[in-house]
Amino acid sequence: RISFLPPFESGGIGMTMTGEDGQYSVNGLEDGEYNVSVTEFQSTNYSTSYQVHGSATFDYDYKTGSLHGRVIDVSSNEPLANAAVFLRNTSKTLFRMPLSAVTDATGAFVVESVEPGSYSATARKDGYGVEVKEITVGDSAAQDVEFRLARN
Repeated sequence: RISFLPPFESGGIGMTMTGEDGQYSVNGLEDGEYNVSVTEFQSTNYSTSYQVHGSATFDYDYKTGSLHGRVIDVSSNEPLANAAVFLRNTSKTLFRMPLSAVTDATGAFVVESVEPGSYSATARKDGYGVEVKEITVGDSAAQDVEFRLARN
């Protein structure tokens, strides 16, 4: 969702959704400065200001990264299926829902559309302990991480 919000004292609000091609259109905005926010998965991922003057094009490049990895048993080095991996953004002060993934039969997981920044990554599985790692995700190559969980 893309929102154009004016300063408190004037103007109208414009909201829209992008199409499958990433294009969007907002109509009926008065000239003036607007705060533009792009929201995905109930959290604001991008925010900037934009001066509206008649009809114009406003493009933005929204970059994300991904986190790939494995969760294995620390004693046997065997992969752990159905382990949960959670990412909590630690570089933002606003509350954001954590991103998550579940491992497959090979212990592998992928978390896509991760905003660049610092995260606390946690892996857990019933019958095993928990491992937490502090990681940084960029907007280019995927970050790889391995969690090693011990049985309780």
